[in-house]
Amino acid sequence: MKQFLAVLALAGTSLVLGQTITQAERDFAVSNLQASRKKFLDSIAGLSEAQWKFKPAPDRWSVAECAEHIALSELMIMQLVTERILKAEPMPKKTQDDLRGHSIEHPLLKQLDAYQWILLIAAHSERHTAQIEEVKASPGFPGA
Repeated sequence: MKQFLAVLALAGTSLVLGQTITQAERDFAVSNLQASRKKFLDSIAGLSEAQWKFKPAPDRWSVAECAEHIALSELMIMQLVTERILKAEPMPKKTQDDLRGHSIEHPLLKQLDAYQWILLIAAHSERHTAQIEEVKASPGFPGA
């Protein structure tokens, strides 16, 4: 959760200053997306069916449920960015193709621009990958 908030805080810096996205911000977003994808794929590699379906408690998610949630959420957020946010009316004095120039409301985090939504994908994946690791570390998790 700390990393998630740190990523959003960093992402908000340019928006507050009214700047457009920089190459450093683009590199940061791509790096975060690639790193979160790698951690996720590493966390599920080589699991048996029993490990995939194991639930540490009835009210907790299995690795399979976490993985499905990550995949569906990434798809949904990317579709939101490309089909809704980037097609929204640009903010004043912004260019049409600028990820900072388009925003919509997030139910909890208020107004997020397209760049922040993209960073949210990586942060969300990191959170649920950590949840997968918690499941794997639970007592009773099946051996390989």
